Amino acid sequence: MLSMYQHRNIYEGASEPQRTQFLQTLGKLSCAVVGTLARKPSGLIMRDALFCQRCDSDQHEMDHPSEKEMTGYEDLWNILNFILPRLSRAPGPRIAAMVALRRILMHFPNPNHMHLSSSASGEFCLHSIRSSIRELRVATGYIPGAVYMEMI
Repeated sequence: MLSMYQHRNIYEGASEPQRTQFLQTLGKLSCAVVGTLARKPSGLIMRDALFCQRCDSDQHEMDHPSEKEMTGYEDLWNILNFILPRLSRAPGPRIAAMVALRRILMHFPNPNHMHLSSSASGEFCLHSIRSSIRELRVATGYIPGAVYMEMI
């Protein structure tokens, strides 16, 4: 995996669409690491879409993360927490960051990392739920319920 310094250079030198793509990939990486990411045929585009059996399913509430899902989590968490305070006001990267946050939290069973009340992630959630961007408010609403309980 790339070092934090390398991620900083990649992210800071990227355009807005590249930042959005980077955040989308970061979120899906948490799904791929634990083996829940699969290809699913798409009726809208010519290529298959990537589908997470936990994040993109209505039955994610019944699944419990395994110990395997802790692998690589700290790196993903640190990268995301580096990026969140540096997000622009543009909706694309902000929405992609919220979806990435949700995906990372869905695959990590350690509740100690869900204490978001004093972190960049928690601040991002609080600002996002009050955003004028409807899509961002909706994406924030999909953050696991345990996260909100920790924020209160």
